[in-house]
Amino acid sequence: MSIAASMLPEFDHETANTRKMLERVPEAKFGWKPHEKSFTLGQLASHLANVPTWMAPTILQSELDFAPVGGEPFTTPQASSTAELVKFFDDNTAAAREVFADAADATFMENWSLLGGGQVHFTMPKIAGAQLYYEPYDSPSGAVECVFANAGCTPRMDTISRRRNVSYCIFLI
Repeated sequence: MSIAASMLPEFDHETANTRKMLERVPEAKFGWKPHEKSFTLGQLASHLANVPTWMAPTILQSELDFAPVGGEPFTTPQASSTAELVKFFDDNTAAAREVFADAADATFMENWSLLGGGQVHFTMPKIAGAQLYYEPYDSPSGAVECVFANAGCTPRMDTISRRRNVSYCIFLI
């Protein structure tokens, strides 16, 4: 069995849980922020919906510079509704899954670097970088879940991930 084939069930499980959370982001609270310097709930949820777009550059390139010198910095498209948020996530996840599924085992072992302004922030094997985009303990979903709770949304344990003994809940709104 290939590395990708062995990891796709977890990818599917975690992205399904993230989708459930995004489906419950209330449009009425898109503009809410926990602090004046914070991103809004809509911006955080849009970020989460767009995290899968980083899978292709991670697998297909040797590096990604999110703020290249002399170039346009990476920006996150912003959803204006919950439906658009879920569509972003569905489209982005489908594209990420396809790239992930097609990757050869040797590709996963190649190094990949994240840069900002030409400065290397970190280098790791592509397999580790790819996991950042769907594993709950490394993804931004946990932070967004906390913001949901602070926005006055009612949390309840809906789904649990026990990867590496880490449990988390998806807040239902």
